[in-house]
Amino acid sequence: MCDSSTYQNRVHDFAEKSDPFIFTNDGIGNAVIVSKEIFDHAKENVYIYCGQLNKKLTSDQLYFNSLISFLESGKKLKVLVSEIDGEYSPALQRVIEKSKVTNQVECRYLENNADINSHFTFNGNNNVHFTVADNKSFRIEFDPKEYKAFCSFNNIEISGKLTSIFLKYFDLASPIPHLS
Repeated sequence: MCDSSTYQNRVHDFAEKSDPFIFTNDGIGNAVIVSKEIFDHAKENVYIYCGQLNKKLTSDQLYFNSLISFLESGKKLKVLVSEIDGEYSPALQRVIEKSKVTNQVECRYLENNADINSHFTFNGNNNVHFTVADNKSFRIEFDPKEYKAFCSFNNIEISGKLTSIFLKYFDLASPIPHLS
């Protein structure tokens, strides 16, 4: 394992070079680093399938700033959440607010995530979260509790499959409910 600065530099290099290398990623700090690079290097769109844009992850300043910058860029963002638990994270609130003023941002709720998760099995676990960008870059979290994931910045085959799965279930999902 390398220190955070070295890891950040390596991941940035992978993103800059559109390297097809598939690498592993674990821990919240490393999840933030990869997510930031996905937002920063996406040219057209980012699709996120998640629990509810986890407060622990998205409240990190690096993640939050990259998300806000992406929201302001005019590129397309679609978020599909599978959990509604109490109050929305500030990041999810921002996405919902932005979706009300532009059709470039959409957020939906998938009440039953068993179908989408049936596409995945990692060591007996099929509870996954993923982010995919431009049909090319991805981070698929096969252990959301530990933030363990596989990632690549140039794998059209896997990214294409993730995009297809995402769009199928996004179209079936409901508008995100308003919490009172």
